[in-house]
Amino acid sequence: MLTASRPLPSAADAVVLLLTQPRPAGRRTAVVASAAGVSAAAAAALEQAGLLPADVTQHCDMRTRFVAPTATHTGGSVTLPSATAGVSLGAVLATLAEDPGVDAIVVAVDPAPWSGAQLARTLDAVSRQYPRVTVVAAVPLARPARAPAIGTVPSFPDLRRAAQALAAAVVGQQPGGEEIHGPS
Repeated sequence: MLTASRPLPSAADAVVLLLTQPRPAGRRTAVVASAAGVSAAAAAALEQAGLLPADVTQHCDMRTRFVAPTATHTGGSVTLPSATAGVSLGAVLATLAEDPGVDAIVVAVDPAPWSGAQLARTLDAVSRQYPRVTVVAAVPLARPARAPAIGTVPSFPDLRRAAQALAAAVVGQQPGGEEIHGPS
């Protein structure tokens, strides 16, 4: 049962996240963005929500540099040029998802370079291939209207809501309320 101790949108967003993604194993969150300003805003939103930067290994850092050489890399934050191909985005996400220092990934990329639902398909494929890591999008995803399904990446309208949903899901216990359960 959810209590009113959290704002209703935050609790509702956490429920959507837990219906589609595994509960984050911890607070370590990587960011994949398409602009330096978005990366900085994501870092601020994650910190405000009580989440931590991902603690990526040297192997992960070097591999993301290999698969996306034109990107800017700062630990668990990767800023891709806006014209990055979906294959590179998928490879960066897979590399981060394989790292034991990453519990969740927030994706805040410009959806313009992808046609239609290509971005959603790329994120969903990574989510299904790496179920240990929670993936959320802080951008609108083109999807047919239907109920959320396990393995699909939830889309939030902004970084703050994505970060708050992750934080609420990782905590998993509403103050004074009962535990929230999602797919395992």
